[in-house]
Order: sequence, then C-alpha cells, then structure tokens
Amino acid sequence: MSGDGLATPQTTGAEEGCQSESGAFLSPEEKRDTQVTCDVLCSLSASYPQRSAAAEDLSSEVVREKRKPKACPKQHQLPLFLSKTYHMIDRCDPEIATWSASGDNFVVKNVEKFASSVLPLYFKHSNFSSFARQLNFYGFRKLRTDPILTSDVDPRTACYVRFYHDKFQKDRPELLHQIKRATKSDQQNKDEVESLKGEVCKLKECMGQMNHRINTLTSEYEKVATLLTEFLTRSHQQQLQQQQQQQQATQQLAPAAAPQAGAAPRGPCNAPDLMHSLSQVAAASLQRHLQTAVVPTNGSAMKRENPEAAAGSSPSRQRTG
Repeated sequence: MSGDGLATPQTTGAEEGCQSESGAFLSPEEKRDTQVTCDVLCSLSASYPQRSAAAEDLSSEVVREKRKPKACPKQHQLPLFLSKTYHMIDRCDPEIATWSASGDNFVVKNVEKFASSVLPLYFKHSNFSSFARQLNFYGFRKLRTDPILTSDVDPRTACYVRFYHDKFQKDRPELLHQIKRATKSDQQNKDEVESLKGEVCKLKECMGQMNHRINTLTSEYEKVATLLTEFLTRSHQQQLQQQQQQQQATQQLAPAAAPQAGAAPRGPCNAPDLMHSLSQVAAASLQRHLQTAVVPTNGSAMKRENPEAAAGSSPSRQRTG
C-alpha cells in the first residue's frame, strides 16, 4: 500500500526486467502501458508449456499410429493357395516332395503318397490332378527331364513330377505376390495361343512335306537335264562323225572322178567324125536295100529264086560232063 491509500501492484520478474531495461523511472501512463505489455508477455510465457505438451501428445499419437501394423492392401494380399503350397513344399518329407537342388522348382517324387498324405493336410481334397490344375492357373508348368537315350532312363526318377515358376523359388517368399492367377480372358488368350501353336505345327508339317516334294522334283529335274545333255552331246558327236565320213568319202571319190572329168572334153571334139561314119554306114545300108528292091532279070531272078536248085544241078552237070 502507498501513502495515498492506493495499493501498489507487486512487480514481477518480467516487470523488473522491463524496468531494468528501461533504465529510468516512467510516468504513470507509461507504467500502465508497460504493465499491460508485461502481463501479455507473462500470459504467453505461461501458456507456452501447455501448448508444447499438447504438441508432444499429438506427435506421440502419430508415432503410435505409425507403429501400428497396417492391414495389407487387397492388391498385395497373397493368395492362400500359393501360401499353402509354399509352406507345404518347405515342410514336406523330402522323400515325397521337395525343392530341387537349384531351388527354382519343386519335385513331387511320390505322387500317390503326396496326394493321400500331404494334400489333405492343407486342402480339402486329395486329388493330385486338381492340385496340378490350380498350379496351371497360376502359370506353373511341368518340366520334362527325359534323357536323350532311352538307355539312360532312371526308373527311380522316371515318375518324378516337376513344377516350375520363375517367381516360386526356395527361400524367396517375397516373390510370391508377383504370381497372378490367370483370368478368363487370360485363359481364352492362352487357348487361342495353344490353337495358334497347333496351326503353326500343322503349317510346319505341310511346309516340310512341300520341301520334301520340291527336293524330289528338283532331283528328278536334274536327272532329266543330265540325260538330255548326254543325248544332245551324243547326237552332236554323231553329226560330227557323219560329216567326217562324208568328207572322207568325198576325198576318196575325188581321184576317181578326176580322169572322167579330163576325158569328158574329147567327146565334143570326135562328135563330127562319129556322125560322118554313121552317115556313111547308113548310106551303104540304104544302097544295099535299094539294090535288093530293084526288079531282077529272069536269069538272075531264077538264080536268086532257086539258088538251092542251081546249087543242086551243078553237081549233076559236073557228073555228066
């Protein structure tokens, strides 16, 4: 209390700080303004710890929510069939089913025991064909390990059934969520692909047959071409031989024809003499003919008519004389 009966407010640390910072005494109005400012600062400083605690509580709640395990989204949920299959192969008896040595596929060594004793532990059936069909829906495929030679077949491993998927591997369960079940459209596409594969195989067979036929026709054509070439060669050789024979015959006949060719000019030179002699012979024969054709005298006629009688009478005359 002051001397005028007014209660003087007690100064706080903030007020003292304000007074000490001012470094001089202030007027009543300045003191009042300073007091209001100090009260506001004190209220802010008093409320600050409460707000920081609330912020800490809020941050702790956020941390707790972050630490809570979130449910896996539906798109990342692992199909139950894949989980069961993975654990089944991991925990199965190695004599019945196990991973391969490389770990990229699994082997069912005894199909009967696997179907009767292992499948019922994880599924509601004991049908191995149904299990293999489900694997096929998820993109698994069977691996064949037939040897090249039939003599190398091992009867112990001949009945093994191997299944492979590039995302189904030993000690790699994080890859399982990448395995997707085939939808109806995928199955249809797969069926279409299989049908196309069959058509391609048929086309390949047809092409193989056509290639075989083409090769056969080509070989036959080559044979015919060879025979035709030989025939043409022989005919050409025969023509050459004939030409050679004709030339040889011509050469052999040339010396014999040369004298005849030299004597031929004499004919025209002796032709007048021959004609002259022929004309003389013809004239002589004509004269004799004319002479015999003229009428003879009686004595000559008698002689000519009966030459035999004259010839016969001459001996008698000789005898008489």
